[in-house]
Amino acid sequence: ARVPLPLKEVDEVRQDAEGLLPVLGRFNEAIKRLNDRLEQVPDDVDARLQRCMLYSRTGQYTRAGSDIEVLGKSALADFGQFYMLFWQEDMDGARTYREKLLASQDLRLRFKFRCCALLDEYEEAIRYMDESADRGAPLFYVRALVSNALPGKRLAAFESSPGFESFLAQRGVDDAWPAELA
Repeated sequence: ARVPLPLKEVDEVRQDAEGLLPVLGRFNEAIKRLNDRLEQVPDDVDARLQRCMLYSRTGQYTRAGSDIEVLGKSALADFGQFYMLFWQEDMDGARTYREKLLASQDLRLRFKFRCCALLDEYEEAIRYMDESADRGAPLFYVRALVSNALPGKRLAAFESSPGFESFLAQRGVDDAWPAELA
């Protein structure tokens, strides 16, 4: 039985839809929108983390670090640190944060998914995708999360993994989904 997402998580799905700009490679435009949002609502934690992630992905580590500082001592700040370490290619440092993040009761599934997927732990990442879909997350959101979370080579490897193909088949999604998402 599907468990409906709490209203807060439905809003997060809507906000993440704005995150499709990075999927299209339009990082600067996404950062500008997040800057505008943070100018209006400086304490928007989700916008700050999204911007931190984009700064990390585009090599702007000093700016990412500033956003991590503002996030304070929280699971989201730890995720921001994990993400920055990943993009700096410090896999040992990223793995240290991964352990802490996966043990966190406060961290949302999408972040746990990213931790595992970025470190090529596909089966565990798919387990988080399954749990998210079982809770009622729309498949579009789950598919967009995959595309947004992983860089090119990792995305191709993840999408061709038997576990991902099985996930799609169990959810009634055929091979045309990448074209539909595009």
